[in-house]
Amino acid sequence: MLTASALPAQAQQPAAPAFPIRPITLIMPFPAGGPSDALGRAVVAKMSSAVGVPVVVENVGGVGGSVGLQKLARAPADGYTIGFGTIGTHAANMILYRKPMYDAVNDHVPLGLVKLDVRSWNGLFAPRGTPPAIVTALNAAILKALADPDLTRQMSAVGVTFPDPATNTPANLADVVRTEIARLRPILLAKNVHID
Repeated sequence: MLTASALPAQAQQPAAPAFPIRPITLIMPFPAGGPSDALGRAVVAKMSSAVGVPVVVENVGGVGGSVGLQKLARAPADGYTIGFGTIGTHAANMILYRKPMYDAVNDHVPLGLVKLDVRSWNGLFAPRGTPPAIVTALNAAILKALADPDLTRQMSAVGVTFPDPATNTPANLADVVRTEIARLRPILLAKNVHID
């Protein structure tokens, strides 16, 4: 009797809310008009179609990208705030600044690599603690955006290529961040350059 009477109560529990149901904000940690801003805006324009809600860019520049990415680290981990990162913000800043304003490895959750070449890379990140299901949904939207033929042609014209979708995973971007910090550390430390 107890088991049977419990079933209707379980069936009436509210389902997890759909995601997304409102606009998503991309924190761009650089001023408007630069190359990172142009790339980010081109990607989220296609990403908006993939997720079914607007993805709007908020430029939060300052301290080599640190101000914007500190804001990302402090944002709610609900998938509605994501951030744009680079080799500078997620590798070099961790070495150059004596007291970084955020931890690129532990404060941000990787979503998907959006650009990769021999000199640089860019990626999208969410705050630490973002639920895995939301990370998966955002990664899927990013991959759909990067597969758009118009975006591919537009970026190819300026020398930007996107990674292979089969390997463009959050885990792979996490590895890129860790590997790049390790690669750049001896190079930058040898130059004895620090920013207080």
